[in-house]
Amino acid sequence: MQLKEIYEGASSLFKLLDLVSKFKGSEHSKRLNKVLNESVFSIPQIAEYLQFSSCKEFEKLIKAESDITFDFINFFSEKFGVNKNWFLDGRDTPYKSYLLGSLFASDMLDLILEYSPKEILFVRDDSINHRGMILFKFSDFKTIYIDQYWHISSQVGDTGMKQLRSLYILYRILEKTSIQLSEYKINQLTFDQIYTGEINSSNVEFGPYSFWLQDLCFLEKSLMNYSKVHDEELFWARNYLKNYYSGNILSYKNDDLYSQDIAEKFIHQFSK
Repeated sequence: MQLKEIYEGASSLFKLLDLVSKFKGSEHSKRLNKVLNESVFSIPQIAEYLQFSSCKEFEKLIKAESDITFDFINFFSEKFGVNKNWFLDGRDTPYKSYLLGSLFASDMLDLILEYSPKEILFVRDDSINHRGMILFKFSDFKTIYIDQYWHISSQVGDTGMKQLRSLYILYRILEKTSIQLSEYKINQLTFDQIYTGEINSSNVEFGPYSFWLQDLCFLEKSLMNYSKVHDEELFWARNYLKNYYSGNILSYKNDDLYSQDIAEKFIHQFSK
């Protein structure tokens, strides 16, 4: 092969690589703009949160005037709770969670210790199974759902009833700490969109505040006048817990799901 042919072949390869790079860059820019367009925050607010020296510097990335590097993809994904694989090459959904939950909520204390969320949200939907899930809020810009949900209803078997007890135990431990807890009810569609990573949960208005978990777990409290506030499924779950623990709010400490060592370590870490 002559030198000229080698040169022309190499030149064509570099041009192809350059086109591929530009295509990927444009795709990264499109994905960045999708996240920003869906955000409830303005570009200047986001630029300040990301600690850009100026808003114009950030806008260059938005307009694809500057290259979006792998370092920026990692940085932005971490700060916004964006799925890095999606940002890189479109795999999965934009906000697919990297926080893997446990079959039993009481086993999630280690996860809370590892990530130390600013706030923990307990969310329940209005489907027939009344699914409940947990989200970690790290900042106003970043809230991540835990990849596990539980049924807060009578539509459960032995494992589901054990899951109800584990949720009760988790809440009883958390209430003794300084961690901010919030409870909300949302519609089934929004629940699905959050849980599949289709929407950013930081953009969801979760209000109005609900006391569904407190009323589920405070077995010593009378709910005689709460029939219009809560559904029958929550009352069923509450009665199950009350009967299982024989009305003794401290008897959960005798449950096999409860670990005194882990609970004490956790409460000490997040003591009020």
